[in-house]
Amino acid sequence: MTFHLKEKRNSVRRGFTLIELLVVLSIIMVITVIASYGKTRYERSIYLTNLSYDVALAVREAQLYGVNVRRGVGADYDYGYGVHFSTSQPSSFQLFVDSDNDHYYDGVSELVRNYGVTNNHRVSALCTVAVGSSLCVAVTTLDITFRRPDPDACINTGVSYCSVGPATATCIPSNQTAKLSSSCIVATAKSEGRITVSSDDPSVPTHTIKVYSTGQISVQ
Repeated sequence: MTFHLKEKRNSVRRGFTLIELLVVLSIIMVITVIASYGKTRYERSIYLTNLSYDVALAVREAQLYGVNVRRGVGADYDYGYGVHFSTSQPSSFQLFVDSDNDHYYDGVSELVRNYGVTNNHRVSALCTVAVGSSLCVAVTTLDITFRRPDPDACINTGVSYCSVGPATATCIPSNQTAKLSSSCIVATAKSEGRITVSSDDPSVPTHTIKVYSTGQISVQ
């Protein structure tokens, strides 16, 4: 009788079988993969949100420099400032001083600061809205500039609108056919510019930065 009880006790104390261990390990691995993917997606989403606010802050910085008279070229303070975006360079954008006040980024000679886009993110799309329209038309280049005393934004699609010095009150377009008001909004007829930033991970929602001709900036 005692022998049979011992035998039953020993059979109850047996450990896990190999199959049971494999099942447990598989469950742990699945949970780990899901948690790791969720963490990576969350981090990419945070990085993209930070990028969108970096873009908005760069535009705001250009507005502050352009309206509050930051020293430009040499001893002259009468220059506009802007931010340049291009879909051909999706991994960077530039803060620049508009040294010839043509509302257009002329290259490294006007560069103030270069912003790099990292973490597998990019400037994926640019578009502008014409005055009186609600349709945003895709463009490949976007220059957003500000110049005192006007806090409004000039939404330019990569065209040099002026060929005059900073003290001149009128703006001559590159085709030289007519003189326009010094207001870039009149020259470009654009009421809004949009910059879309996205991640290489399609599961991360894109962010759009809207810059209005009134000078307002919003992140969506």
